[in-house]
Amino acid sequence: MKKKLGVEVLVICFLVIFFLFQGASHSNAEEQIISNKGDISILEESDSNLRAIKSSEAFVVETPPTLSRAGKTELPDDIGFPRTSEGFDYSFETIQPDVNLNNRAAVNNRQRVSNPNIFPYRASVLIICDFRSKNGKLVRGHGSGSLIGSNKVVTAAHVVYDRSYGWAETVRVYPAVKNNATDFDLAYGSILYTFGGYIQSTGTSIAAQQRDVAVVKLNSNLGNSTGWFGYTTAKSSYLRLNGYDGDIDDGRTLVTRYGTNTWIENSILKYPWLTVGGSSGGGVYNPSNNQLEANHAYGYSQNNIKTGGGGAKINNAIFDFMSKY
Repeated sequence: MKKKLGVEVLVICFLVIFFLFQGASHSNAEEQIISNKGDISILEESDSNLRAIKSSEAFVVETPPTLSRAGKTELPDDIGFPRTSEGFDYSFETIQPDVNLNNRAAVNNRQRVSNPNIFPYRASVLIICDFRSKNGKLVRGHGSGSLIGSNKVVTAAHVVYDRSYGWAETVRVYPAVKNNATDFDLAYGSILYTFGGYIQSTGTSIAAQQRDVAVVKLNSNLGNSTGWFGYTTAKSSYLRLNGYDGDIDDGRTLVTRYGTNTWIENSILKYPWLTVGGSSGGGVYNPSNNQLEANHAYGYSQNNIKTGGGGAKINNAIFDFMSKY
């Protein structure tokens, strides 16, 4: 009797361990995706070969059709405070009072884009978001993003989702902005998606940084006029970051920065380039093939001195998310 009971206990223990292992394997192979419409879906891993490089090619429009139309699309008078990971100020991407980043452009490799109508610059978008506070007050902020399809933009999750206000209720997308205007049409975000892991995480934790990515589906095929970036899970040596930095023309002109000293830490692509509010969501890409490798989201400081920035490295899960939504 004791021997039979021992066998039964061993069988039960084996089954418990088996199902726990199966559950852990299953949870590692899927991600919860949440939209601003309240929809929850599961992103299942599509490729069992985790070592394989995944790539999506950039799409170039040789003659953008809207460049021949009359007039420009002007930005609104108020484009809001530059979005950072903790709201509409520089609370996380700290700017020292005695630092004027305009005077450090050579060191920072940061410069205004003289002609944003050239590809791939015209696929780098300014995003203006309207949130609603709990007392009904309109709160506006802006960030950056990249077109990755005819009607799809990728950005940082915290640009379109705020931990205090929730999802943005209005999202405006302007490509190729310079001096407060663009030669292209304005598009609006219709559906917003991000990882449940980001919404369920806290503050600027590592878990939040690893999933600070959002996809914005547009109400038009804006990308057919501008072209769009590709994206990849590969890691290149030379990279470039485009964005609408809040301290350059109040975020109303596209700027770019570049360099080779980049590295990956905790699934975050990091770089020694100084970034500010408004940079968030900008694409970090290889200019030789115009494929995104990360989306900028954070600035880092050491002893209250800015040391660089970073964003979630595009891995298999983020690649599949960008492809399927």
